[in-house]
Amino acid sequence: GYLRVCDILTEHQATLFMSWRDEFLPIRGLNTELAQRGFQRQDSTISNEPADRRETLLALADVPIGITGALAGLADTGSIVVSCGDGRGRLASLLPPIHIVLLETHLLFPCIADFVQAHPDAAKQTSNLVFVTGPSRSADIEQTMTLGIHGPKELHVILITAADK
Repeated sequence: GYLRVCDILTEHQATLFMSWRDEFLPIRGLNTELAQRGFQRQDSTISNEPADRRETLLALADVPIGITGALAGLADTGSIVVSCGDGRGRLASLLPPIHIVLLETHLLFPCIADFVQAHPDAAKQTSNLVFVTGPSRSADIEQTMTLGIHGPKELHVILITAADK
């Protein structure tokens, strides 16, 4: 698990990353392990004060990789379900050009109907619930297809088994 994350960081020559807190990631101690390997976690907590908020967002603009967990994966569409909240900031999945998702295999569902049946109150239990199927696509400007116009340009989903934890 964490070796694949290291590989992606190294492939992209990234030294900075932002991520959810360790207790919300399926690989125990991932942030600590990455720090020991020379990668630096950038705090992505945003202040409510406008001046501080702007300064933090400017500092985070250059962070190339975001790492999150996921509430679920949907096999029929290849989508992931990301639920944000305290310690699970949504910026990690939206701001960096590369998003790495750590998805536990027991959280895979055949389709959205099965997910909704298992989690009927999912939207009520979070500040933000998003279904992600890959980089956004838009051909609004001059009918030219552009990837990642709203969010990351790359999405890596790493499946985590009990043995990987």
